[in-house]
Amino acid sequence: MEIFDIFIALIVALVLFISIRFFTSQKGKKNEPPRVPNFIPYFGSFIGFAKNPVNFVIENSKIYGNIFTATILGKEMTFINHPTLLDTVFKATDNELSLRDIYKFMKPVFGNGVVYDAESTERMMEQVKFVSSGLTTSRFRVFVDIIEDEVKQRVEQLGNEGTFNLLDLLSDLIIFTASRCLLGDQVREYLSEKQLGKLYHDIDEGISALSFFYPSLPANRRDVARKAIGEIFQELLNKRREEHVKNPERLLDESKMDIVDHLLLQKYKDGQELTDEHRIGILIAGLFAGQHTSSITSTWTLLNIISNKRIEQQFRNEQLLLEKEKMNYETIMKMEYLEACMKEALRMYPPLIMVMRMARKPRQCEEFIIPKGNIIVVSPSAAGRCKDVYSNPDEFNPERFTELKEHEKFKYGSIPFGAGRHKCIGENFALLQVKSVISILLRYYDMEYSGEMPSPSYTSMVVGPDKPIIVKYKRRLQ
Repeated sequence: MEIFDIFIALIVALVLFISIRFFTSQKGKKNEPPRVPNFIPYFGSFIGFAKNPVNFVIENSKIYGNIFTATILGKEMTFINHPTLLDTVFKATDNELSLRDIYKFMKPVFGNGVVYDAESTERMMEQVKFVSSGLTTSRFRVFVDIIEDEVKQRVEQLGNEGTFNLLDLLSDLIIFTASRCLLGDQVREYLSEKQLGKLYHDIDEGISALSFFYPSLPANRRDVARKAIGEIFQELLNKRREEHVKNPERLLDESKMDIVDHLLLQKYKDGQELTDEHRIGILIAGLFAGQHTSSITSTWTLLNIISNKRIEQQFRNEQLLLEKEKMNYETIMKMEYLEACMKEALRMYPPLIMVMRMARKPRQCEEFIIPKGNIIVVSPSAAGRCKDVYSNPDEFNPERFTELKEHEKFKYGSIPFGAGRHKCIGENFALLQVKSVISILLRYYDMEYSGEMPSPSYTSMVVGPDKPIIVKYKRRLQ
């Protein structure tokens, strides 16, 4: 009987413990946001969040309101989920809400002292500005020719008809076009001979959602790939230095200067020279930031165009009006319906589903005070499904961004590139690149996808489709 009594006592104690945690976790401290009940210490809401983080935000917003806190793997995460509340995040200074404190787990990829590991926010912003020096309108005009050349080379390889994996095809085109646009034509030999694209893929595979929670997890393949890319970019820098000596006129024409050229000429504001270690890290960050996200965005955009006859016809009508014009920057800028398709894909399937900041100070949002040390999270995915902004939010409808202009109802109605001081500097390049690739491909081919529409896969930091997308293609009559 004694053993039985002890067993019963343990059961009662466990029930009491769970009950106490349930009621205390719901209330939280005075003035703090409501809390999602936390039955299991440390793990908290991890299972529900990991299964479908976007649905986790949407469903808990219905229960607790548009600001709530959940414990996930020992971290206190406060979710804000309505465009009217986002000044709390996007108008904060870096001393109030820190970006660098969140993304330091990227240090093994970008390197010491680079971007999120920079000694200060000001130094990080200087490094970002170095990249933007190579993203001018004069360079954009050059980029269209580069992109057209790469797509035409791929068309020659594809032939008249067949099938391909859509994400694989577009990933190749995006990495080849981005590398040549941002780093120069020399980089193409590294893409072909030294498999730079595969090395970037290995880095991607080494960064998962768990990397944020456990930044010290081993990732040997990622680290080997990072070392190899570092050696490739060092060789690229050395060759470019030699070219500057042989051909200094190159530096007199901004339209010919890519990011490598700018990095070799730049200094920090305090007069300090950039080390090659910093240059390499900045090059990796610049290419990494856009390569995977644009691959996924172009995939969702093209897939939704060819999967809807009405949308494809609208797309074809716009292309027909422009088909006699030379494929150049001005022509791409006129493709408003294609841009609306891309923006709609970004609304429904943003590759970056969470924007995070670390609260360095208590931060007020409505009547609530978010404690210092909490991680503040905004989900572009959940924001894109907000019924206050978008009618029938689960329907793909590019007209939202043309005549309806639903995204203009609120200041932060559309945030796939973030907002505020740290808004993505590559937005205009992404629009140009994705629109160019899709427009040129669909001028050559009719495409058909007969499978079920894939869902987002939440196993990676950058969220793509959860299954292969096998597309049939056939050469169009020119």
